[in-house]
Amino acid sequence: DFFDLTKDEMIDLDKVLKSQIFIDTIYNPYETKLIRYCKKNASKAIGGVDMFIFQAIESLKIWEEDVIDMDIDINKIKKVLKSKLC
Repeated sequence: DFFDLTKDEMIDLDKVLKSQIFIDTIYNPYETKLIRYCKKNASKAIGGVDMFIFQAIESLKIWEEDVIDMDIDINKIKKVLKSKLC
């Protein structure tokens, strides 16, 4: 079984292993077909929304020169983004 990314690229889904971690940078749609498949068949799958949020947090740490992770409710951010993107 193959997942068609573009006409030039394909991922052989039969080679997805439980020991692998998949990261998708696409955040709209909220969850791509690839991430849905990998959540079932790989050890971990990280979607584009998670990547988007964590990049923003890391950027704020640099700009603010402060550790801000403890003050952020990631689930609340994800819920808002999901409602806006879907």
